[in-house]
Amino acid sequence: MTNTPSQPPAPGSALELRLRRKYVTELRSRTCEHFDGHTAATLVEDLPLESADRPVIVALCGSTRFWEQMQEANVRETAAGKIVVAPGCNMKEPHALWAGDDQADELKQRLDDLHRRKIDLADEVLVVAPGGYIGDSTRGEVDYATRLGLPIRYVTDNQPRAAVDPLLQQALAVIRDLYDPDPCSTDHHGHCQTHFQADTDCPHARAAALLKQFGADSEED
Repeated sequence: MTNTPSQPPAPGSALELRLRRKYVTELRSRTCEHFDGHTAATLVEDLPLESADRPVIVALCGSTRFWEQMQEANVRETAAGKIVVAPGCNMKEPHALWAGDDQADELKQRLDDLHRRKIDLADEVLVVAPGGYIGDSTRGEVDYATRLGLPIRYVTDNQPRAAVDPLLQQALAVIRDLYDPDPCSTDHHGHCQTHFQADTDCPHARAAALLKQFGADSEED
């Protein structure tokens, strides 16, 4: 027996976005390559619907070097009535489970994969990035959430930032991949010698400033 809603979810609502992601996940799990209209409609009807009253699920992302700030964000989001999924292991602190290098490398990969599954469950992502710091692992998670179309918010220095539009996130990712992070060195004319720019306003410096403004600058974890 199929489970169909009495009324369709509102366009752009959290419920509609959840159903869309479930639909995409179901399609990806099938091995056949072609779907006709009837098959697609049947898949949608068979998807288990969720209550619109379910609290929003937020996935926390960020470097574990900011463990205390992550815990504070968890408290604030939980107090706001949201379900929080977050990193569960702080590998920057000693523990028997990751005492050896081989243990640590294997566990790090498993935890990275696990956190993406947590993002799959989420309705939105909150990036904890004090000082605008975003490392490679976090940047990969942000890129993954962007591909899923999830809203992304940022917290820097305990100050929340507005969600960044997914299209802007993609543009920032392209800028980050293309620009040179080496600092500018100018001659007596003010021209950048590092990047061989004849303009006194080096585009690489502008790109760095833009990325930092949106908390998307590249750092190592």
